Amino acid sequence: MMAGIDWCAKAAALRTRYEALRDGTANSEVRFGDDMMKKTKASLDLLLADLREAERLCAESQGGRVRRRYAATGRMRPY
Repeated sequence: MMAGIDWCAKAAALRTRYEALRDGTANSEVRFGDDMMKKTKASLDLLLADLREAERLCAESQGGRVRRRYAATGRMRPY
């Protein structure tokens, strides 16, 4: 983990970027001369994974307890 990164600010920036890409409002290039606009091609799944990681690191840096594993419990049924 890098010490100089503000993970909460990074999570907020990633959340804004994710929502912009999801809604289709993010543009990679805009021109006013010929009215050109190009949409970005980004993987929402990768961006969401980065967002979740930044949120986890933000919670850890603020002293919050983060649940990392969800284990299934086994039960025996008498037949």
